[in-house]
Formats: sequence, structure tokens, C-alpha cells
Amino acid sequence: MRCGKSGVRVRRGGRVSIAAAVIVAIGVAAASIAVTPTLGGPGVAEVRLALSANCKTLLETCGCASDKTGGFPEKAALLDQYRREGAPLVVLDAGDAVDTTDLPEKAEVMIRAMGAAGYGALNIGDQEAGRGLSFLKHIETLTPMAIVSSNLVVAATGDLVAKPFVIVDAGGAKIGVLGVVSAVGTPSLSGSPPAGSGTTSVNAPRVADEPLAVRNSEEAIKRYLPQVRKQADAVVVLAHVSPAQSKELARIPGVDVVVGGDQRSDIADPELISRTLWIQPPSYGRFLGVVRLALDGGRLRPSQWRIAKVPWKGPRQPEVAKIIEAYTTKESAAMVELMNRTTTQHEGYAGVEKCAQCHADIAESWKKTRHANGWETLKRAGHRYDPECLPCHTTGDPRKLPSVALKGVQCEDCHLPMNQHGQYDSGARHEKDVDWKAVCVRCHDGQRSPGFDFAKSLPLVTH
Repeated sequence: MRCGKSGVRVRRGGRVSIAAAVIVAIGVAAASIAVTPTLGGPGVAEVRLALSANCKTLLETCGCASDKTGGFPEKAALLDQYRREGAPLVVLDAGDAVDTTDLPEKAEVMIRAMGAAGYGALNIGDQEAGRGLSFLKHIETLTPMAIVSSNLVVAATGDLVAKPFVIVDAGGAKIGVLGVVSAVGTPSLSGSPPAGSGTTSVNAPRVADEPLAVRNSEEAIKRYLPQVRKQADAVVVLAHVSPAQSKELARIPGVDVVVGGDQRSDIADPELISRTLWIQPPSYGRFLGVVRLALDGGRLRPSQWRIAKVPWKGPRQPEVAKIIEAYTTKESAAMVELMNRTTTQHEGYAGVEKCAQCHADIAESWKKTRHANGWETLKRAGHRYDPECLPCHTTGDPRKLPSVALKGVQCEDCHLPMNQHGQYDSGARHEKDVDWKAVCVRCHDGQRSPGFDFAKSLPLVTH
């Protein structure tokens, strides 16, 4: 058997597979807790956990958020940096590492990047589950990272879709990992682009999958916990459930850390609940929850914890960067080719020049806003053909429109395409009835515009 970079191994139901351990920076304050000693114990005095959730396939960041943070290659480099410090560290994700709206190839890139970055286990969230059973089985072949779920089953048979738990061997200490998800939406279609296609397909072929279902989270944990506790010096539950539900799971005796997953926004500080640490990493993987497990009375217990920020424009881990850049280069090339096949007027959009024929004063006012410079912002950042960025820096659907012709956030992006202008003339639509906040937060959400204040921002674009 050979080991990964840091000698951390993952045992899955009797089989052993390799997974690298990683260490991430720890800062700010630490908190201590009282513990009850147990018989037996690990051969090491310290293990660290690096925890993420709701990464949503964020491969790169362009810096549009005010709290600038790095992307996945920067995160992997940060983990490499702290891996060299020597203390074993296990990296875990609580679910929704990918998104059901992703192209299958992009989702696969994320999974391979996580494995290359040294993730030990991924809990299946509702987004992974929504891609279907074949996707879940497929990604197990792409990575040394363990795929785990204690309560996700095939609806027709009740069979678990993944290992109910894994045991991570970190330098002699054993960390038990269970995972639960609260619900599964309508199963989506899943699959992969044709082999050798060369470029990313906008409409990649997919195949139907069997419906999945979930068992009760608390019952599932209690079912497998005795087995895990016998083998492990510390037990971690990856809980892709609501914050309220995950806090209840923290009250189960024998669990040391609960990592909350099903929450998109930044939340309150970690809490100690009945001797169990509850922690919720912020969304999109731009931050990591970091927990120190220290030996106390023969058992590893949480002794320090905090949230670490992935550095903006920090060093990039070469292997992970290569995986991601190979994909984004093809994706951008495919987008350029698609744009070149379109016309300047498509899908009912006509452009600001057409609007200005009747609304010249409003068009002049628009030119003074930051919306008008959305395309230039992308050019300066080097993301002019990045599908992740185009929807919020151009007008219309960038998969169909030539953004160089409809550059910036133009009139029709917040109002209606020109071919629907008749709704105003007929009285079927009135500007005063529009939920403008809902329009704004399509782009100014927690990921792209943390701290966005609708009341303060609206006057900047009002005309």
C-alpha cells in the first residue's frame, strides 16, 4: 500500500484507499472545552480538520466580491503550505461541492480537483444527489476522495448509494466520518460529454436515473455510530441539513464535531453544544472551517476552531491549477465559437441604441452607471469569455447572445427584451409593480456581492 502526500489513508468498509491530508491556516482565538476521558486512544497528540461546504463548483474567483478571496488552486496551495507543518490534517466537505446546473464535465473537474487538493471525504449533498445515481457512482472512479452518505438510498430498493461512513487514518489517529442529507429534489438528468469531444458542449447528452430518497438523519447516525465509535478516536458528522437540524445532531452522544452544510450565507460563529463542536463553513469554498483535535484523556476532542480565508491572488497549486485551467480554456473557446455564430439581435434583444431612440435621456443616465462598464470590467480582469462571469456583465443569455454586441448591463437586462415591449403599451406590465430587489439579487447575491445593500445601491442606478 502506498500513502498520499502526508501519509493519510481512508478505510472504506474494509477496503483501504489513499487520500492526502492537508493543513490550513489557523488564526484568531481558540476555545477550550471540558471532556470525559475514554479508554484507549490515538498515538498522536493532535489532528487538524479543514472543512468546507456549498462550494458550488467555484473553480476560480475573479475578484468581483468585496471580500476578495482566492479560488480552488489558491486553496490547494494554502493546504500544501500547511501540510508541510507536519501535524496530520483531514480535509472534509459537507456537500454541494457541485451544482445540478453544471455541465457534467465541470462537475467532474471539481471532483478531480478536490482529490488532487487532498480532500479525504465528500458528503453527498442535495446538489450531488440531484445529478443522479450514475453520477454518484461515476465520481467514485475519478478521485481518491471517499464519497460518503449514511442516509441517501435508492428509492425503489432502499440500498445505500455510498459508504455509510469512512475511517480516516491520520498519522496513527483514526477519524470516523459520517454524512447525512436532509432531502433530495426531483432527480435531474446526469451524464458526461461525448469522449473526445474536445470542447465543452452547452447541451451535453444526459441519461435518466433512478429516483433517490433519504432516511431520517438522526436515526441513520445512531445506526452507524456504534460501529464508527469502536474504530475511531474522534467522530465527525458532515450534515447537509438546515442549521437547526445540524445543531440537533450535535446533541447525539459520541459525536465530536458536526459540520453544517445546507446554508448559503455567512452565519454565526461556531458553537459548543453538549460537548460537541458545531461549525458551519461559509459558502462557495472561499473560506474553510479549521478545527484542532487535541488528545485529552485518551481521546481526541475539539480544542480550537476558527474560519480561515483563502488568500486572494495567493500561490496556486500546480496540479490543481492544471486540472482547472485545462477545462476553463476549452470552456472559453467554446463560448467564443458560440458567440461568433450569433447575430447582434437575438432572442428578442435589440440593444441600448434601440432603446435610446425613444429614451435618450435615460440612456445617457445609464452610461454614467457602473452597469454600463460591466463588459470593460471583465476585459480588465481577463474573464471576457468566462461563462461564470458573463451572465452578470452582459445583457441576455450569454450562451445565445454575442456579448460584444450587448456588452454591459443594458436596459433589457433589468426591464424586458424589446420583443416584449408591447406589455408596457398594453398595460400588462407596470414598472411600479416590479420587485426590483429580486431583479438585483440575481447577480448581487452573497457570493458576488457580500454585504449588498439594496436600499443604498438602488439610487446609484435609478433613472
